[in-house]
Amino acid sequence: MLKVSTKGRYALRAVIDLADHSEKGHVYLKDIARRQDLSIKYLEAIFTKLKKKGLLKSRRGVKGGYALARPAKALSVHDIVTAMEGPLSIVPCVFHGNCARIKRCRTKSLWADLTRQIETIMKKTLVADFL
Repeated sequence: MLKVSTKGRYALRAVIDLADHSEKGHVYLKDIARRQDLSIKYLEAIFTKLKKKGLLKSRRGVKGGYALARPAKALSVHDIVTAMEGPLSIVPCVFHGNCARIKRCRTKSLWADLTRQIETIMKKTLVADFL
């Protein structure tokens, strides 16, 4: 079963919040944490990973905080979730090939098609769609 972890779900919530409150520039992590009822430490770990993946940028100081690295209309749910979770798959054997039956599996194409459909929806759903 495809399951998005709390890190993936919280990352999406926090990025949407960031996009929604970024009209005046960078947004403080503590403000996002308060609005989303998340621990600052947990959010720091999430934002550090998103920043390393090039999805967020940060600035220190009085006018510091976080901002999207690209516009909300150019940032997809897929970008955020896979940054946190890695590649998605309905079943692990489809794209990782770690099954002894993979060469003779009659259901592989079904799982691969379902995974591609989910990815398509996640890629076409943008952060801007939630604003």
